[in-house]
Amino acid sequence: MSMSHTREYLPIDKTHTDSGATGGGSLLATVIMQPKLKQITWYWEDKTKIINDVDFDLDYQSLINEQKKSTNTTHWLTAHFSYNPPFTSGHTPENFYKTYYRTFHKSDWILDPNPLLGFVRKFELPDDIDNDNRQLKIDLDYSIKKLKERRNIIVYKEDIRHMAAQWFYGGGRYNKNIPEHEFVTTTYDRINIARKYPAAIKNFLIRNDVPYEMFSLDTGDYRTIGFDKLFPRRCTDNIDTLIPMHVKEKVEKWVDDYMVLYP
Repeated sequence: MSMSHTREYLPIDKTHTDSGATGGGSLLATVIMQPKLKQITWYWEDKTKIINDVDFDLDYQSLINEQKKSTNTTHWLTAHFSYNPPFTSGHTPENFYKTYYRTFHKSDWILDPNPLLGFVRKFELPDDIDNDNRQLKIDLDYSIKKLKERRNIIVYKEDIRHMAAQWFYGGGRYNKNIPEHEFVTTTYDRINIARKYPAAIKNFLIRNDVPYEMFSLDTGDYRTIGFDKLFPRRCTDNIDTLIPMHVKEKVEKWVDDYMVLYP
């Protein structure tokens, strides 16, 4: 089984990055992981880099258990798994979409299909999908054709409280240099955007006659979508937090307030 995603990366040297094709200071790249070949392949601009001898055969449960004993804020997986972009600057060419055939032909799992459909803006993503407002030039007919040949799974959360807490712990991008209230309200906005996404992409697939399935991250059986080696559900909760301990202690109150404002 191989996996891939196409997404924006922020190069170290932002002064030489493209501010047009990807919407401001970031570079579009495709990453394809092929565990059987022990390879990770990066595609960006007109360049390719293959990383060989990647050890995918990790004892993930031991890594999770080890991280639970640590106060390290490094992600439990990336702490043991090199995943750094092989570039420090660059630009996204207008015809980058012509590399998408690699994603469709080499990947069993496509983790982030949005750029394959022309959408890359994170905070406006549901609205862009609803309005067919693309930031990337693509061959839409080709992408739709390839999606129709695949099994398309839309994941969603039923437990919104749990979702909100995880956004604070791992997705809120805490920055000690911004006011705390700004961090909280920004995270609320990001949670709301994430809640809108499943309906937006569902309607997009319906408009384009693409078959899809809905899958609950809270109650769905992962074996039905191709996984047979399962971890206990939520076993990684609170172990890859990106916020310091003194802030982590406030999350429950922030989530309480969120649930009142956005039930």
